[in-house]
Amino acid sequence: MIQIEGTALYSLEEVAYKLGLSVRTVRQYVVEGKAKAIKLGKWYLTDEGLSTLSDSGIKGRNRNRIDKATLNDMVQNVQNKGNPAI
Repeated sequence: MIQIEGTALYSLEEVAYKLGLSVRTVRQYVVEGKAKAIKLGKWYLTDEGLSTLSDSGIKGRNRNRIDKATLNDMVQNVQNKGNPAI
């Protein structure tokens, strides 16, 4: 995660890792407009983009719906610990 002017931005790799998705799947959500992201050399999802993914009922590795509380916990963990080891 990086922060620019108080806005948290998450790389596609971070989001994919935390949600149990492939980077390609996350990128497809961005391209289709299902998740808000900005491009700063590479794509970064905003907090709004993360919420959108949660609300859309995406499915991770365990094929269970990822609810908003779980997503918020994952985001909080990333903010507290920094970038995950990918």
